[in-house]
Amino acid sequence: LWWKFYACGTEMVITRTGRRMFPTLALSFLGMDPRRYYSVHVDLTPMDGYSYTFANNAWQVSAMASEVSHLPYVQSYRAEDTVHTGLYWMKNGVDFKKIRLTNRRTGSFKEGELHLSPNRKYQPRIHIVEETEEGVKVSCSTYVFPETAFIAVTTYQNEELIQLKIDHNPFAKGFRDKGTR
Repeated sequence: LWWKFYACGTEMVITRTGRRMFPTLALSFLGMDPRRYYSVHVDLTPMDGYSYTFANNAWQVSAMASEVSHLPYVQSYRAEDTVHTGLYWMKNGVDFKKIRLTNRRTGSFKEGELHLSPNRKYQPRIHIVEETEEGVKVSCSTYVFPETAFIAVTTYQNEELIQLKIDHNPFAKGFRDKGTR
């Protein structure tokens, strides 16, 4: 599904209250040591220092991103509250469906909220951290899937993408029933 969205330019809506990602990041794992312990994290890192505008049915660089929109750190979200064995992860995989994307700049952030700036390109990165049972980090592997890159927006711009979201997002049922967006 990610490839369909990638082909037309994925956009993710961000709101003050937080909006869930769709498509969600869902992964299965192979090759982990079944007896070792791991935690799985995702972060959303800016792909470049630009802000973008949608013109002539395409996203184009509009300017350097303002300093205000740069966060001093990359936020991450941990998939589970505890470490699990490689066997657990290989059997269950992970689904980051609880992530909420927000553009709120003040106040405390709730569990699962990641702050993004509008009209910026972001790349999700998956981090698999090997840990001891006590939580001491041993090693980390990072994986990037280019097809999961997206532009954070406050409203959808691309009509083709809007139709994909309506067709595939179970939370867009109201749009399908009414024939509107």
